[in-house]
Amino acid sequence: MFASTPDIRRDLVPGSLKVYPVKDHGAIELGLHRFCHKENGKDECGTFEFAMVWRKMGDSWKISRVLSYGHQPPH
Repeated sequence: MFASTPDIRRDLVPGSLKVYPVKDHGAIELGLHRFCHKENGKDECGTFEFAMVWRKMGDSWKISRVLSYGHQPPH
């Protein structure tokens, strides 16, 4: 979808971000993101949940898993 929709935009929904530390690993980040793109001249948007698993390696942080879910077609 991203390759065929060059104008797609993803924004974090304000107030939705939660981060939980995971001992001896890193952290889990949860939130909502809103995707928008133009379709037939108007904005087509949807809001979906996401989860990211972060791993702390030394002084750096790396994303080890990304989940985006709850994607339902508009009614």
